[in-house]
Amino acid sequence: DLLTQVRQTSLAAYTHQDIPFEHLVGKLNPHRSAAHQPLFQVMLALQNTEQPSFELPGLQVDSEIWPTETSMFDLAITVGEHRDDNGTPAGMTG
Repeated sequence: DLLTQVRQTSLAAYTHQDIPFEHLVGKLNPHRSAAHQPLFQVMLALQNTEQPSFELPGLQVDSEIWPTETSMFDLAITVGEHRDDNGTPAGMTG
């Protein structure tokens, strides 16, 4: 089943998520082309860490994700966990 294979591949990739992309490219030494990335053309990023905020009296600063005009990949999807006011998981954003 395709979804089972995607799930297994994704979970295996998460196990090694701390390895820098450039390190993989250097070790695997794939064929290079200016038309696409050397290892894959689709990226899924799960942002599941709490975003820091900074507060001063009368001022609150939050981080923002700025859209970009270009992408390193043909398809790049970034999703994040959404939590309610009590900190309980309440879905995904992205």
